[in-house]
Amino acid sequence: MPTELSLIESFLVKTFEGCEINDASWNGIQIENNGLVENIYIGVDATFDFIKAAPNPKNSLFLVHHGIYWKQSDPRTTGVLREKIHYCYRYNSALAAYHIPLDIHPIFGNNSQLLKKLGFNYQNLEQFGYKDGIYYGYSASSKQPINIYHLLDCSKKEFSEHALLFDFGKKNVQSCAVISGSGGFGIQEAY
Repeated sequence: MPTELSLIESFLVKTFEGCEINDASWNGIQIENNGLVENIYIGVDATFDFIKAAPNPKNSLFLVHHGIYWKQSDPRTTGVLREKIHYCYRYNSALAAYHIPLDIHPIFGNNSQLLKKLGFNYQNLEQFGYKDGIYYGYSASSKQPINIYHLLDCSKKEFSEHALLFDFGKKNVQSCAVISGSGGFGIQEAY
């Protein structure tokens, strides 16, 4: 049964309330359809391959982390951008993006979920990675020491077989911090 796009948008706005920041992305609905949604497809990037892979693209919502509109990007609708928009119009599909709000949300966010997947309890999260007036990440502690090779194995299983460990320092840790994306600025704070 179709759901109104405006109800989904209201839910997302309420969910990400408090996570609004000055972002490079235009967060929220980036392509509107006729207002009815029958399917929702969730992905990281609004690539044309992702959009075309939807088994039932008609009347769908593509909900992504990296959308198609960025504040500093060229606004001309040419090439693959034109094709993505045309495809969405042809199938009456909408597209919504939530960039930094999806990184920093304390429950549904990428950073809190990464900590959870690594075995840390996200109910004891602490804000981490302060820059430009906000915290971009989270840290969590464990009562028991966790071997770094165990964290590497979890990372390979949960995220990518290509996960790397820079093997220096302690072999057992009791805290972990995560800033997804361009989080290199948090290294000094971690130290």
